Amino acid sequence: MRSIVRSIRGRPGIAALAAGLALSTAGCVIDIGGIDLNEDVRPDAQKVEATADLARLVPVQGRSGLALVGGNGNVLVRGEEGIGEVTIRAVRRVRSHSREDALEHLPLLRVLVTPRTGDVEVRTRQPDETYGRGYQVDYDITVPASWWAWVVNGNGTVIVRDLRGEVHVENGSGDVALTRHGGDVRVALGNGEIHADVALPARGTLVLTSGNGGIGLTLRPGASAAFGARVGNGTLDIAGLSFAQWVATPRTATGVLGTGDGLVDLSVGNGWIRVRGG
Repeated sequence: MRSIVRSIRGRPGIAALAAGLALSTAGCVIDIGGIDLNEDVRPDAQKVEATADLARLVPVQGRSGLALVGGNGNVLVRGEEGIGEVTIRAVRRVRSHSREDALEHLPLLRVLVTPRTGDVEVRTRQPDETYGRGYQVDYDITVPASWWAWVVNGNGTVIVRDLRGEVHVENGSGDVALTRHGGDVRVALGNGEIHADVALPARGTLVLTSGNGGIGLTLRPGASAAFGARVGNGTLDIAGLSFAQWVATPRTATGVLGTGDGLVDLSVGNGWIRVRGG
């Protein structure tokens, strides 16, 4: 898995993920529906939004993972069995004080898709200085269920569904959710909540960290791991699991699940942790 260095600037975005876009033939990039300009009644400088949609297909053969470096925007990565192509959908958005300015700067917000040996890299490129404009890209990406995914994002919601490979997420601000996951997990979040539903593999690793927010974890039956959870300021709520060597205080808890072959490590600076057996 290749290392990814985050270099992200801009303002948070809250637009919905793209859906239902028509797709091109393999390897081609298309803009669908041209440019849509939407008036916004907010009394600030970003009163107008220009958008453009993109869709791309990349063959799966010879690849086993996705590396995504976003900026501001929402990310959805979903696994699907038996597919031969990765589907990448993106909506680019620029918000500004006028139609002309938003339209002029939309080409400066780019989505780069690079098929590489072993993986597919998707990367947001935007100007280093925003000068009061809002730049945002929302992603909806479908990959084989067996793939790993490495997601680095600035601000926005990150959702990963139905993957069995390792998932690594770094997000600045915004919630992170993993559902029906069957592989190793590492999530580092600055501000927001992490919600995870995980079937931990043999000798698997699950590390979730939020600076300010919360962690809600459901562990599926059969988990075997050394367990640790800690909150700097906040609450712990752990139930529905059978632990050996259990030691708990109001802000820390340690124990062993099964034979302790793997690792579950949960940490929140300010907020809460809730763990349940599934």
